[in-house]
Amino acid sequence: EYINKEWRDSIQTVSLQQQKTENRKYTEVIEDNQEILNLVSQGMEVVTALKRYENDSEDKTRRLESLNNLRSKGEFASELSQQEREATVQAAQRATVELLQLQLLVFSGNPRNWRAFWKSFKSFGDT
Repeated sequence: EYINKEWRDSIQTVSLQQQKTENRKYTEVIEDNQEILNLVSQGMEVVTALKRYENDSEDKTRRLESLNNLRSKGEFASELSQQEREATVQAAQRATVELLQLQLLVFSGNPRNWRAFWKSFKSFGDT
């Protein structure tokens, strides 16, 4: 929606003939089978979700580091009950599994290259 508002604002600053030409081009892009703006919006949502997961993994890493520090000092056993220790071990195993590093492509901003970028990006997400 932000993109549409920005488009409306910018199109009002050009001549009527140029507006018609630009509107026709814009309509072609919007009505494309892949609906480029919806894909861009979905991509932005994916980036937000990935950042949230990154923050969660950093929090888990800090927690594990603090527990390792306690363990190295011999305070680990006295600080945690058996149930807490089991939960911590399970969390550590899950955190290790969730920490994937993907080499993602960078989108150039050219709408014509979006399909190839999205196909590559989606294939990383499906693995």
